[in-house]
Amino acid sequence: QITLEDVDTMTPSDTSGTNHERITRSRFIDYLTGDTNDILDPFKGQLTQDMTEPLSHYWIQTCHDTFLSKTLLSKPQEEHFETDLQMYQMALFRGVRCLELDVWDSSVTGSEPVVARRPSVMKRHTPTTTGGPSSPTAGGGAVSSGGSVASHQDTIGGGPLETSFKDGVPLSFINVLEIVKNYVIAHPQTFPIILYIENHCSPKVQEKMAIYISRILAKHNLLYIPPSGHLSIDLEDSEPLPSPAELKGKVLIKGKLPKMAKQGATVHNDDYDDENHEIYMIGMGDDNDEGDGDDDENKTTDDTESDDFVDEDRKVIGFDQNGPIYSSDADAVTPLPAELYAKSLKEASESRVKALKLEKRAQYLEKEAAEAKQTSDSLMAEAGLGAERIGRDGTIMSTGVEVELTEAMLSSNSTGDSQPNSPQSGVNDSEGLEIHEFFDQSVEHSGWEYSVAHAAAMSAAQETSAAKKVWEEDCELVKAAEEELEESHRKAADASETARKAAVEARSNREHADQARLRVDQVQNILNDRKSKTNSAETVVATAEAEAKISEQRAQQIEARATRAQARADDERARAEVETKEEEKLEKIANQLHDELTTATNEANDSRDRLQKAKTMLDRVNEQIKLIETSTQYQKERAEYDEKVKMSDGSRSVRISRFLAKHNAKIEERRVCAQMIEDANEEAREAEKRRRAAAAAFDDQARRLKKQTDAAHIARKKADRATAAAEEIAEHAEEEREAAMLRSRAKERARDTVVQQEANFLSVEEQLVEAERASIEAASLAVESRKKAERLAEMATAAKDHTRERFKLDEAKAKAEKTHDLYLEALEKQQQADENAKNAKRLMKTSSEVLLNAQRDNAAEIQRMNEEKEAEIHAANAYNAALEAAQQAEEARAQAKEARRIANEKAEAEKYAEVYNTKMDRVVEISQALAEYTTLHSTKFRSWEKSMSLPPQYMHNMPQGSVLEQNGEFRDNCIVFTNDHMIRTFPDGHELENYDPVLQWSMGVQMVSMNHMNHYVGDDHLLLNDGRFRQNASCGYVLKADNLIDDTIPPEKSQQWKIQILSGYGLPEPESRAGRKYSASMHHISPRVRVTLFDGAEVSDSEGSVRMRDTKAAPRNGFNPVWNENEFGFRVEKPSVAMILFTVYDCAENGTEDFIAAAAIPVSCMREGYRSVALFDSMNTRSGPYAFASLFVKAQK
Repeated sequence: QITLEDVDTMTPSDTSGTNHERITRSRFIDYLTGDTNDILDPFKGQLTQDMTEPLSHYWIQTCHDTFLSKTLLSKPQEEHFETDLQMYQMALFRGVRCLELDVWDSSVTGSEPVVARRPSVMKRHTPTTTGGPSSPTAGGGAVSSGGSVASHQDTIGGGPLETSFKDGVPLSFINVLEIVKNYVIAHPQTFPIILYIENHCSPKVQEKMAIYISRILAKHNLLYIPPSGHLSIDLEDSEPLPSPAELKGKVLIKGKLPKMAKQGATVHNDDYDDENHEIYMIGMGDDNDEGDGDDDENKTTDDTESDDFVDEDRKVIGFDQNGPIYSSDADAVTPLPAELYAKSLKEASESRVKALKLEKRAQYLEKEAAEAKQTSDSLMAEAGLGAERIGRDGTIMSTGVEVELTEAMLSSNSTGDSQPNSPQSGVNDSEGLEIHEFFDQSVEHSGWEYSVAHAAAMSAAQETSAAKKVWEEDCELVKAAEEELEESHRKAADASETARKAAVEARSNREHADQARLRVDQVQNILNDRKSKTNSAETVVATAEAEAKISEQRAQQIEARATRAQARADDERARAEVETKEEEKLEKIANQLHDELTTATNEANDSRDRLQKAKTMLDRVNEQIKLIETSTQYQKERAEYDEKVKMSDGSRSVRISRFLAKHNAKIEERRVCAQMIEDANEEAREAEKRRRAAAAAFDDQARRLKKQTDAAHIARKKADRATAAAEEIAEHAEEEREAAMLRSRAKERARDTVVQQEANFLSVEEQLVEAERASIEAASLAVESRKKAERLAEMATAAKDHTRERFKLDEAKAKAEKTHDLYLEALEKQQQADENAKNAKRLMKTSSEVLLNAQRDNAAEIQRMNEEKEAEIHAANAYNAALEAAQQAEEARAQAKEARRIANEKAEAEKYAEVYNTKMDRVVEISQALAEYTTLHSTKFRSWEKSMSLPPQYMHNMPQGSVLEQNGEFRDNCIVFTNDHMIRTFPDGHELENYDPVLQWSMGVQMVSMNHMNHYVGDDHLLLNDGRFRQNASCGYVLKADNLIDDTIPPEKSQQWKIQILSGYGLPEPESRAGRKYSASMHHISPRVRVTLFDGAEVSDSEGSVRMRDTKAAPRNGFNPVWNENEFGFRVEKPSVAMILFTVYDCAENGTEDFIAAAAIPVSCMREGYRSVALFDSMNTRSGPYAFASLFVKAQK
């Protein structure tokens, strides 16, 4: 049923339909899907937060590399970034209040500040000298590893330091300041804009920066200038940072502050974004353990990971593995950092080379020992000899018999020179005498010959191997000689090319000399022409003077006539003005009467309007009374009231119900309306009477005004005719005067022409002298260049003489051929010795076969025993050789290990020297004027102990990856630090992709830098950033959560939210399809919704924290898709910083997905119930096809 409030606001037209007690379906849907039902609390979307807190208590919308924008290349997958001045303006209108400016010396003029990205070319010397004239430090400065300019007077080989910028043309620093100034002037109530300046400029250019800041910002009272003495504030005397309310309409400068406010003061540039990701070194969860160096370069824990390891009050004379070496002599000369680095670099390189050589030798010896071990194992296996049978003194232990391996025995075994009856033959004496009785002389002799032949074959093989080695060495010499000859040919070619260029230069100088001679002739001709023109100009001057005199006389006569005519016109004009003033007087009176008439008419109309409104109100009250009386509730309450009155018999009062009281009030209101109608009628009659009187007075005054107007018109016509005549004569006088002036100017121009011709004549004379001098110099230069070309030609001819190199090559080839012949001869001898050994063996075999069959078995046994003894001797020899090789390899490994230890120590010392040199490179001079305008000072993080002792205007600049790698203690300290100080984070490295800002906000970080160049559509992290700053009227400042400001507040409790995606409305086609020839229309898209939670908590899904949920795709329906799926549950660990991201994608049939729209909502600003989620495009706007795009959801916690 209808309520009393609906009755109060209802008009008669609302009761005209049959459904006047219900809201229509279309209006109800408009309400549900409209902005009034937005899931974001509209109260929190307004400027309702306290803006009087210090700056450190707010999240500030911050932009990274503000000056960059994206440019697509020819290929769709390629993209390029260029500097764009409009990006600053776009960022300001998007709500960004911290803009980044990387300021450099201009690469064109070198004396103007420009805004650009890191230079792509910036020359830098690696220190290789000890402070000589060409060393980097001797050149007047150095360039840090990050590309910062240490001094504007940097020189490379005596010339200026050259830079070239990538990513487009640098922006003018002045233009950026002008954009900021214009924005603040147009929006004077804006909260402070922070200019985050990375200063890479020389002191001279810094002074210009200060001048421009003063002229553009300070002059218009737009710059916040810190109080005097802010450069030397102690922590005890420091005050909190100012609040956004105090800085409204102001610009803050973030830069570098020196320790002392004086000219020539220096600062330490150690936190640039482009190099901070490479050198940023912070405690990995422990304030005392500074460093996060690369694993390959920092395998030991040392202090090189921090640049605070040097005591600046002591003199550093060197570095070792433990750090700097200080001088005990106070008067000792301190080497330059570059000299110390060069020395350490050289020592580290030499020790590294030595270690590598020893390691290679150890590897070679280990390989040789392994091969020897393999050979020994093979021979011992063939001989059936174990290592336990070989004694340490070189003896072989057998079954009850110990055979001593003397040097003579080993020698005879290796050379094969043992005699048949020698005791070293390895055969038992008793067995040798018994067998000797059965051998005749031929068998003994053939055996001896075989032994000799075998030894000779072994010796020939060794000689062949040696000859081959010598031959290969000679071949290497031949190769080196050929390379030397080739190098000689190359030098000769270079000399020929130099001579050719000198000849070309000589011909060019000769042609220049000929042209100079021709120039002399041309200038002489011009001089003669100038002389002729000077004579003609003097004649023209005389004629012009005569004509100017005659024209001046005529002009004076006509001017006298014009003066008389103007006097007559002035008299007529005075009479006309008298009549006109009288006309204006009467017109003023008429206007006053007309105003009175208008006022009276308006009063009459107002009275009639009040009468009409009173009548309308009476009608509306009658309708409402009728509506009440016809309602069932009134009739019911009226009957109950009458019954109660009847039962009371007038003895006690009866309480009137709501509808009866409302009815009585409407009856009283009707009586009041009737009285208002009567009063309004009386006022209307009086107002009409006053209007008629004012109309009569106005008509009478209008008649008098008409008569005076006619008289004034006649007087003005007479004055106009007299004025026209005077003007005609004056115009004729002006024409004559102009003619006289033209002739006078012609006279002056003629005189000027004479002077100019004379000056030209003198100038051409000087040119003639200069041309003759240049001709003489060109002729002299041509002669010198011709002599130089002849000299270089002679040198080129001499360079073509390769006799020495050819002789050396021929000599090396002859030697190689000789050694090759010796090798072939040795090879032939070896083959002959092998053949002799084979023949001797065959002869011995033949001799043995003639023995008696009875003696054959005995002889074979003796032969086997001899072979076994011989194999054992060879195996023992190989075993001892393997032991010796293993010992040598072990010694080589020990030497290599020691060399590597020394190399590591030198490398550690070199790292200390490099960090020290880099630190000193980053110490640059700062302009005092620029420092006085600087409010915030960024310094590199060392430890929390040091950071907590800094004044509030000191802030830290950290890469986001280094912050996220820290432990819980680091994050707790970060929250405490950001109560009074500022921290800015930026993307790691040179990457332009964004990162999760919620994690940084949850740690209290105020400035989370995001890339706004829109390098790809649907950047979730940038959408989160836009959603965060929808709070507080999108002013760019949002007050941090209470537990991030006051550490005494207990941790907040988690919340459980349930979100159900019901439907959508007005979803446009994806931005990525814009401009396609056959793009899908709105009803052809298949949208699906992804809901993602970002709350800055480290909780895995297994612990019940679901971070992302997706709906199914609604096929081919972008106008009003319906999902109505199950609820999505989310556990929010940190509701004060958490955000919910709604993202809508189009699911194509080929499996790809395109971003359509999205909305990020802070959980602390979400309203429960059936709500509308307004969707935004990738640029955070709701215009064009996105004006009505929304989702309809159910949110409940």
